[in-house]
Amino acid sequence: MSVATASALSVLHSDAFRGPGDLADVTAKMVGGKAHKLLVLHTLGLPVPPFFVLPVGADCDRDAIIGARRRLPPGPVAVRSSAVGEDAAGLSFAGQFDTRLEVDSDEALLAAIAEVRASVTSERLTAYAERHGVPLSGLGIAVVVQAMFPSDASGVLFTVDPAATPTDDAARVILISAGWGLGEGIVSGRADADVVRLSGRPGAFEVTTELADKRAAVVRGPSGGTVEAEVPEARRHVPCLTDAQAVALADLGLRLEAHFGLPQDIEWAVDAAGSIALLQSRPLTGVGPRTGVVYTWDNSNIVESYSGVTTPLTYSFARTAYETVYRQFCELMGVTRQDIEANAAVFKAMIGLIRGRVYYRLDSWYRCLLLLPGARYNKRFMEQMMGVAQKADLGGESRTGKLRIAYLVWKLMAALGSLGSRTERFRTTFRTVYDRWHGQALETLPAEDLVAAYRELERELLLEWKAPIINDFFAMIFFGVLKKMAPELHNDLLCGEPGMESTLPTREILAMAKAIRDDPTLRQAIEAGSPAEGLAAARAFPAFESWLVSYLDRYGDRCMEELKLETRTLRDDPTFLVSTLRNYVGRADLTSEAMDTREASVRRAAEDAVVIPFGKRTLFRWILRRARRHVRERENLRFARTRVFGLVRRLFRALGGHFVRVGLLDEVDDVFYLEKDEVFGLVEGTGTTVHVKPLVASRRAEFERYRRGPSPDARFETRGGVHFGNPFVGVASPTAAPSGDPNLLSGLGCAPGIVRERARIVHSPKDDVRLDGQILVCERTDPGWVPLFPTAGGLLVERGSALSHSAIVAREFGIPTVVGIPGLMKRVRDGQMVELDGKAGTARLLPDE
Repeated sequence: MSVATASALSVLHSDAFRGPGDLADVTAKMVGGKAHKLLVLHTLGLPVPPFFVLPVGADCDRDAIIGARRRLPPGPVAVRSSAVGEDAAGLSFAGQFDTRLEVDSDEALLAAIAEVRASVTSERLTAYAERHGVPLSGLGIAVVVQAMFPSDASGVLFTVDPAATPTDDAARVILISAGWGLGEGIVSGRADADVVRLSGRPGAFEVTTELADKRAAVVRGPSGGTVEAEVPEARRHVPCLTDAQAVALADLGLRLEAHFGLPQDIEWAVDAAGSIALLQSRPLTGVGPRTGVVYTWDNSNIVESYSGVTTPLTYSFARTAYETVYRQFCELMGVTRQDIEANAAVFKAMIGLIRGRVYYRLDSWYRCLLLLPGARYNKRFMEQMMGVAQKADLGGESRTGKLRIAYLVWKLMAALGSLGSRTERFRTTFRTVYDRWHGQALETLPAEDLVAAYRELERELLLEWKAPIINDFFAMIFFGVLKKMAPELHNDLLCGEPGMESTLPTREILAMAKAIRDDPTLRQAIEAGSPAEGLAAARAFPAFESWLVSYLDRYGDRCMEELKLETRTLRDDPTFLVSTLRNYVGRADLTSEAMDTREASVRRAAEDAVVIPFGKRTLFRWILRRARRHVRERENLRFARTRVFGLVRRLFRALGGHFVRVGLLDEVDDVFYLEKDEVFGLVEGTGTTVHVKPLVASRRAEFERYRRGPSPDARFETRGGVHFGNPFVGVASPTAAPSGDPNLLSGLGCAPGIVRERARIVHSPKDDVRLDGQILVCERTDPGWVPLFPTAGGLLVERGSALSHSAIVAREFGIPTVVGIPGLMKRVRDGQMVELDGKAGTARLLPDE
C-alpha cells in the first residue's frame, strides 16, 4: 500500500495487510504507535483480533466507519486511542487516553470514537504531558476499532523482570499477571491477579504461579460496556493460566522482543477454549534495549552437516577447519596477508555453538565476502548455496581500489584456470596420506603417535584444502549464473551428470539387492527377523560377506551425521544396510540403468527447450559446462572430507581408549565432551588440568539438557554478549505461498517432476522405513539419507538449499524434490495426500480421498 493510497483512505482495515512488506508506507505518524504495533503483529501472523484504524487527521464519515465495522466479525468492539508518540521506548502514555469496551450499536460506536478523540484534551493527559515535558501541540491521535475478544482470562506479560538484570538466557524471568475477565480489571488494578513466573531457557521454562484470591473481575455489562463482577467462589483460587498457556504466551512474547529488539509489555487474553489473543505490545519502560554488537545466526544449510546437538570435540574440530580453510581461500584469491590478519577474528567466528547446535554466524561470512571483488553479486550466490531464507545487508562496502580489484579478478581467473591440475594434485596427496593411516589398527598405537598422526593429517590435508574450497566457490558462482540465465530449466540441465561419486554407495546397494533378489535362499535369510538377525544370517553367505567387507571399507564412513565425530558409523553398526536392502529387494524396477535413462531424458529435454539469445549461446554453453563440472566435483570432493572425518573419528576414539586405561576418563565416548586442544593437552602436557572427569560430567549434563529442550530458531539475532540473556528466537516465517493459499507450501524446486502421493514422515533413516513410491517428508537430510531416495516417489525437505547434498543427489536419481519449505513438518500429516511439483517448488496439501 503506497503512502498516496494510505493517506487517501479514511479507514485502514487489518485484512488489507497480508505481510510485513505491505507496511512499507504506513508509519506510526499516520496511525499512531498502538495501531502501528497492531499492524506489525498482524502482518507477522500473530493472533490479533481483526481491527480497523481511523488515521490521524482522517476525515471519516459515518458510512465509512459503519462499512469498516461490517468487515469485522459480528459482535461488540473495543475502541482505543492510538497517539503519535504513544508506546515509545521512553514514554508509554499508558492509561492516559480513554478506552471504550464492549461497544454494541453503530450509534454507540460513533459516540465512543468521538469520546476517545476528545480525550486528547483531558486534564489527566495535560498533567501527564506537563510532568514529562511533552508538548501536546504535536500529539495527533488515531483510533483503533477492534473486534472484542471473548476473554475468559487476561492480563499483562513482561518479557523480562524489570527488577532483574539477567547475565544469560538461563537467568531470564518472564512475568505474567493473569486475572479473570477483561484485561481492564488487571491494568486498572480493580481486579486481583495471579503472578506467573517463567524462569530458565525458552522451551525448558520452569513455571511457578503465585495464586491470588481473585474476588473481582471486569466483565461485559448486561447492556454493553463493562461492569465489575464478583468471581464465583470455585474460581477464586484456581490458576487463570495452565502452565502450557503460560509457556505459549512467553514464546509469543520472546518472538516480539526478538523482532522489536526491546523487552516488551504485552496485553493478552485467553478465551474459554484456550485460544490466545494479543491485544497490544509496547516497549517495557524503565528497561533499556539490548546494546552492543548485533550478530545474525543461521543454520539453514549447516544443519545438513551438523544436525541436532553437536559435542564439544566435533565443534572445536569443525571451527578450526572453517577458520583454516577460509583463510587459505582468501589468500588464494589475492587478499593480502595484512588484510587476512586484520580480520583474524572474522575467520575464527565463521561458525558458533548455540545451546549445543552449530550455526553460521552470518556477519562473519558477509565480512569475508567484502574482502573479495564482486561482493554484492557473490552475496546472492552464497545465500543460495547456504539456503539462507532471509537476506541481510552486507553491513559495509568493499574499499578495494580499481587496480586492486583488477588484480583480484586476475587471481580469480588464474585460480579457475589452474583448478583442474590443483584438484588432481589434491587427490593424489589425499590418497597417499589417507592410505597411510586408513589400514592401520589405530587403537594399538601409542597416544603420542596418534597425536602425531593428527598433526600430519592437519598439515598435509587440512592446511592444503585449497582445491575443494576453490571448487565450492566456483560451484556457487556458476550455479548462480546458470540459474539466472535459465531460471526455469537450470535444475533439469544439471541432471544426468556422470561420475557423481556420492551416488556410488546407493548404486552398489541396488546391485546387491538384485543379487539377493536372484538368490531365494539369501533373500530368505536377509529378510528373516530383525535387521540385526537378518544381517547375522546373511553374513553366513560368502558372497554377501565379501561384498559387505568391501562396501564398509570403501563407504563405511558415509552415514547419517557423518561429520559429527561422536557418530556411530556403518563400520560400527551395518544393520542400516539390511533395512535398505529389504526396501530395495521387492522393487525390481529399481536399477541404476533405469535411473540413468530417466535422467538422460530430462537432461536432453532441457537442452532442447532452453532458449538463449544468439549472442550469448557460446557464453551459456561455457557456463553450463562449468556449472556441471563444479557441482559434480563439489560432491566428489566432499566424499574426501567424509573419509578424513572418519579417520579423525578413529584417532580420537583411540585416544579415548588410552585415557580410559590410565584413569583419566570413565568411557571412551567421554573424549567427545572435551575440546580438541584439551585432548592434545593431556598427551602433550599443554593443558591446564588433568581432572577432566568432573568437566566431562558437567558437559554431559549440560548437553543432555540441550537434547531434551527444543532447538533455537533456524535464524535469529543476538545483541551484546551472545549468552547475556539473548533468547535465541526469531519471528516465525510464513508457511503459505505468496498466493495466500493455506494448502500450498513453497520452497526451492531442485529436481523436476509432478507426483501425487501420500506423505511418509520420516524423522531418521535409522528407523526401519519402508517406502514404495510415497513422498518422503523430513526436516533435513545428509548423505546417510540417500539410500532411502530410490524408493521414494518424491522428496520434501524443510531445510536445505539448491546446492545441498540432498538436492544434488535427488536430481541425479531423478526424484522430484523441493527443499527449504518453512514449517513443513508442522503442516503435513503422515499419510496425507500431497501433490509435489519439483519444477515449481511447491507442495499442495490435498483433502483425504
